[in-house]
Amino acid sequence: MSASTTIEIGGSGNNFAACYATTANTAPFTFFTGNSSGPGIQTISDPEFFNVGAGDSIEVWCYGASGTFPLNSLLTATLINQTNPAAAPHTATRPTQK
Repeated sequence: MSASTTIEIGGSGNNFAACYATTANTAPFTFFTGNSSGPGIQTISDPEFFNVGAGDSIEVWCYGASGTFPLNSLLTATLINQTNPAAAPHTATRPTQK
């Protein structure tokens, strides 16, 4: 999965902001942090590989200097294997014509 956040880093000088992706059941911090220094508008990317259990969700967390806030976040997740190996495979059915 990949997270990308456009963030405005507040203050003056060389302030800092960081964002990271994690699962809700392990938040707030468990994985690599993407970071940037400012001030100004920056894009922070955080690619991750981790397992997500049934009923869990993926979250993006950001923190930084006073006056820092996210403007936009994108989260892309790719399923590499079934989440439940015992689940029946999906089958498509076509409507019958009369």
